[in-house]
Amino acid sequence: MKDLRPPADKKRDMHSLLIFSCDYGISTLPELPGNPTGPSTLANEMAAMPGDPWHGHVVDVLHYAAYLNQKRMLKGQVASMEGGLLPALLLKAGDDCKEAKVHGGYYAGSEIVNYFPPIVVEMTVKIDGVVHHQRTVYSPKPPIDPGLKQPWEAAQVLQAMTKADRALLASLGPTSAAAPPPVATKDSAPRPVAAANGDDAGFINTNPASR
Repeated sequence: MKDLRPPADKKRDMHSLLIFSCDYGISTLPELPGNPTGPSTLANEMAAMPGDPWHGHVVDVLHYAAYLNQKRMLKGQVASMEGGLLPALLLKAGDDCKEAKVHGGYYAGSEIVNYFPPIVVEMTVKIDGVVHHQRTVYSPKPPIDPGLKQPWEAAQVLQAMTKADRALLASLGPTSAAAPPPVATKDSAPRPVAAANGDDAGFINTNPASR
């Protein structure tokens, strides 16, 4: 497996401080020394499959990043401190952002199971020349800090990455690992259609099984 990710996937970064931006409140979570990386967790999940079916396949990780989306929480804090019509209008700005307008860290209201800021894992992986995309939402409990100051916070990120890795492998199916590499390089199936709810839709899925 080759890690071909850009440096931005690995460093802490707050995407926007502008409250009306679609990227407001979203941070890239850092890869800390000594902690598992996205490609390493994916490699472990592949190797752990019965019979090691991915052995010998060419795997290039083009993009793998974990994001913390605190938009709803931060806007709620602003609303509790400010009043009046103008702040209310500012708070509503950016509430209907679709996935295409969010530069990493998008989630739909139906994809979370509590009110804590979710961890969103996104990856683009090329396997034997075919490109696959995966976006997975994980609801931490309790909420984490984007600086990952405590070991248990990094453990929550690991859980999120493991969930994403398993979702990707499940989407490929058991026959993908055994199939020979394709002759032509092409993208796999189109990206999944985003859930209808925007990230501020406010719908909470209370089914723990969906985590």
